[in-house]
Amino acid sequence: MPTEESSHDPLGLLEHVATSLGRHFYTYVFDPDGTFETIFEIGAASEIFLGGPVPDGVDDDAAWVAAVHPGDRELYDRLDEPIRRGEAVDAQYRLIGIDGRVRWVEVHERARSEGDGRIVVDGVVSDITTRKETELALEAALRKADRIARVDGLTGAYNRRHVTEVLEAELARAGRSGESVGLLLLDLDHFKRVNDHHGHGGGDEVLRETTRRICAAVRGYDTVGRWGGEEFIVIVPGLVDDEALRAAAEGARRAVRQAPFALGDELVVVTVSVGAAYAADGEAADDLVSAADRALYAAKRRGRDRIELASEVDDNDSGDDDIEALRVAQALASASSVREGISPIHDEQVARLAALVAEELALPRELTRRVRLGGWLHDVGKVAVPDRILTKTSDLEPHEWAIVRTHPEVGEELIRRIPVLAGAARAVRHHHERFDGGGYPDGLAGEAIPLEARIVAAVDTYCAITDDRLFRPSRSHADAIHELQRSSGTQLDPWVVNALVRALERERSRIAASLLRGVA
Repeated sequence: MPTEESSHDPLGLLEHVATSLGRHFYTYVFDPDGTFETIFEIGAASEIFLGGPVPDGVDDDAAWVAAVHPGDRELYDRLDEPIRRGEAVDAQYRLIGIDGRVRWVEVHERARSEGDGRIVVDGVVSDITTRKETELALEAALRKADRIARVDGLTGAYNRRHVTEVLEAELARAGRSGESVGLLLLDLDHFKRVNDHHGHGGGDEVLRETTRRICAAVRGYDTVGRWGGEEFIVIVPGLVDDEALRAAAEGARRAVRQAPFALGDELVVVTVSVGAAYAADGEAADDLVSAADRALYAAKRRGRDRIELASEVDDNDSGDDDIEALRVAQALASASSVREGISPIHDEQVARLAALVAEELALPRELTRRVRLGGWLHDVGKVAVPDRILTKTSDLEPHEWAIVRTHPEVGEELIRRIPVLAGAARAVRHHHERFDGGGYPDGLAGEAIPLEARIVAAVDTYCAITDDRLFRPSRSHADAIHELQRSSGTQLDPWVVNALVRALERERSRIAASLLRGVA
C-alpha cells in the first residue's frame, strides 16, 4: 500500500503503481551516431522481468539483451528499425530469466524527432506472462477441439465435415490450375455379418484396421475419411485419367483384403467395394460424391469386392433394383410411421412431392431416384426412438429432444446396410440440416447440404404443416406456402423452395383440370 509519505510524492506513487502492475516506463534518446541514452525510467526493476538480480559487473541493458529468447532474437534485433524512421513499435517477445523461467513481455514505444537528428522515445514494457500463457493454452485447446471435431473418434480418420471442406478446397484449387480431383468411396462388404458374429467390438476393430490399411495404401497427401458407418472416402488430387483413378482404387481395395483380420482367435477375410470418380471442369462437390456413390452402388450390385468407375456406369442400368428398393422403402417407412402415430400417407406424399421437385429442377435420373427414396425413408430412424417420446403430446424435455435428434444418423446407418437403399443415405442423414448452418447432425450450411436432403427438407416441411398430427391439426395450403417462404434462406434452400412452390402449383392445376373434365 502507498504510505502517507508517498502520497505526497507523486513520483514515488507512480513508482509504486507501476511496480505493482509489473510495468516499467522509460524515455531514451537516439543519437544520429546510433547510440542511445536513457534519460528517465520508473517502475518495475529489471530483476522483476529477469527473475532475479543481475550479476555484479553486468549492465542491466546487456543482461536484458542476453535474456531474449533465441526464437524471438530476429524480432528483437529489428525493433530499432521503425524507431529510427520515427514510427511506433508494438511487440511481444520472450525472455529467458536468470531463474530459467520463460516470461513474456509486451513493448509499446512512440518516437518523436527533436529536429537535430536525435529521436526521443517514450516506452513502456509490461510483464504479460500470465495473460500470454492463458491465451496460448486457450489456442492449444481450440486447436485440439477443432482437430477432435474433424476426426472420427473410432477410426482416427477424418470425419465427414473435414473431408467435405477439403474436397471443396481441392475442387476450387483444381479449377484454378486446370488439374483434376479423384474421389473414392469404399464400402465394406457384408459388414453386418462381422457385427453379428463378432459383436460391435469386432466390428469396431475391423473399421480401425481398415482405416490403417487404406491410409497405408494411398499417397501421403491424399485425404482419408470415414464417410459414415462402414463407408470410407478418399480424396486423390492430381489424377490424369481413368487408369490412374482405377490404379488408386485398386491399391486401396487390395490393401483391405491383402490379409485376414484377426478377431479374437478367428481370422476373417474382409473386402470392400469401390466407386471411383474424378471431377470434370467446374464440377461441384455434391456432383462428384454422387457420381462416386453411383459407381459404388454399381460395384455392390455387380458382385462386390470390385471397382466401378463413374465414367463407365450407365445411369439407366438399374434392372429390377428400383422396384425392389421401392418395396423395401415402403415397408420401412410404414413401420416407422405406425410407431410415430402418423398416417403412412405422409411418407408417400413426401416421396411423391420430392420427385416432382426433382423433375422441376431437371435433375438426373439417379439423383431423382435418390430424392424419391429419401422422401420415403427420411424418418425411418425414428424406429429407434421410444414410443413414450414419439407419441408425447406435450413439449419434449431437452434430453428427449436429444434422443429425437439422433434419428437422421440412425436412419442413415440402417439404410446403408441395405444395398438397394444406400443411395438415399445422404438425404436421410441431412434432411434436418438448415440452410443457415443451424441444423443437425453435422451443422452443414448452404450447398454443403446434399441437394437431395435440401429437397426432402422443404417437402417434409410442407407436408408436416398440411398433415394432421397427434399434437396439432393441419393448416391450409396457403399457410404452408407462407411458412415455406418465411423459412426460405434460413431453414430452407430458396432455390428448392421456389421449385417446390412451382411444382405444387402445377400439381394443383393438374388436379383442378382433371376435376373439371370429370364434371364435364
